[in-house]
Amino acid sequence: MEANGNLYGAAVNGGDGLRNRACYYNGNPQGGSGTIFKIAPNGEFSVLYRFHGKADGGNPVSLVLDTAGNLYGITNSAGTSTAICR
Repeated sequence: MEANGNLYGAAVNGGDGLRNRACYYNGNPQGGSGTIFKIAPNGEFSVLYRFHGKADGGNPVSLVLDTAGNLYGITNSAGTSTAICR
């Protein structure tokens, strides 16, 4: 959570609106490759980024917010070397 009350998070699955692909996490079919989201103090929810499981990786597992307001994180699936959606 940042000083102005915005809460940031990562969802390991979901978020990919492209329904014509099969996505997998630990060998199990899933719907999407994860998201980075924000919840404002007033409760407004917004998706900041949707992973597609290809060049951008997928399945984010953590986030860190620095003092300048930048978000950093890691994904469980690494970029183009691990395509989890086809």
